[in-house]
Amino acid sequence: QSTWGKLERMMVGHKNIADKADKYSEGTVEDLRQDNIRLRRELDSLRMSKDYKDKQVRGFSKDMEGKEAKVEALERALRDNSMKWGKEKEDLLLTLNELERGLVPSPENGFSNSN
Repeated sequence: QSTWGKLERMMVGHKNIADKADKYSEGTVEDLRQDNIRLRRELDSLRMSKDYKDKQVRGFSKDMEGKEAKVEALERALRDNSMKWGKEKEDLLLTLNELERGLVPSPENGFSNSN
């Protein structure tokens, strides 16, 4: 009797599974079709957003390269001007020192600029 009971339980279990499969198969094909359409739309949307993000990143990279080039040019100009201004300062300090010691011709010390 235990063997028959096991067989009956197995048959009931298989019937439940078969009933569920029939129930699902009625709407499953249309549901899967709709899910497939929805998923394809989402995938297309993600691809487009990824393309958009990639374009943004490329645009930002180009902007960044331009900004870096400007910074480098400004740094070079700053270095060049610093050297130029340093030399001008030295020349002015030398001239001031010479004026203070009376080594530069001027109307006050008897020298004139006209030859």
